[in-house]
Amino acid sequence: MIMKKALFLFLIYISIISSNAFSQQRHKPDKLEINNTDTAYAVDPFRLPWGYLMERDIAWKQRVWCDYGIGATTKDPGLASPDVLTSLLLTAANDGRLQAYSNADDRFTEELTKPQVNALYQKYKDGQMPVTKFRIKADWVLVGFCNMMTCRIVGIAPITETPAADGAVRDEVMFWVYFPDARDMFSKVKIANTDESWDHYLLALQNR
Repeated sequence: MIMKKALFLFLIYISIISSNAFSQQRHKPDKLEINNTDTAYAVDPFRLPWGYLMERDIAWKQRVWCDYGIGATTKDPGLASPDVLTSLLLTAANDGRLQAYSNADDRFTEELTKPQVNALYQKYKDGQMPVTKFRIKADWVLVGFCNMMTCRIVGIAPITETPAADGAVRDEVMFWVYFPDARDMFSKVKIANTDESWDHYLLALQNR
């Protein structure tokens, strides 16, 4: 009788532990929307920290897509030279330091192979795929307990112009990069003639 009672209590204990673990797992934040504690900032002053954020803290959120024109016509130091950011992303993807994703969608569902990235890289270098814009996919979040708005960039993509059959020129995404994976690289590269890293610049760009 004592053994049965002990076994019964043990099963109840296991059930409670499993239930708590499942509950915690259900509330883990969505990778594509929320990024948690940014420990790299402790050793990298050029990387802006992303504070800890849980789904239950979010009072409101909105996903947005913004296009930024680049070229000599803009006075913005980060966007004035179209080659810098494009080359940075393509070179890192071609070297295997970053994973590039297909333009079939913007959800990072299809990884590009190294030959595919290399083909894009060669077309870009040969002038067949001039980049005219960058598209940034981001989440604007209202943190309820402190009533503060914050922006989390999800992805970044170079945009090239592609001639259509009707003679018109249409924007086409070259490839997507998952931004949190690229932050370490962006934080180590400064924009020319400034003390600002690409990581700092791209995040600050969302607040302008």
